[in-house]
Amino acid sequence: MPGENLLSDFQQLLGPDALAWFKRLSAPEQMKIVGQWKGGDKDPGELVEANGGPTSDTGARGWGSAQ
Repeated sequence: MPGENLLSDFQQLLGPDALAWFKRLSAPEQMKIVGQWKGGDKDPGELVEANGGPTSDTGARGWGSAQ
């Protein structure tokens, strides 16, 4: 599947609550969020929250974002 490594990288950066939520999404929904991550400056946790997922301070909060 195209983008599979990117998807795996994204999932590794999520906390457990966000990861569980993310895995329940359809593949097109997952790839849309991963595409936002690849094309922007938000970290995976912020993107999960922005797309209606759980707020999680575990995992990658602050990773890769301009601070």
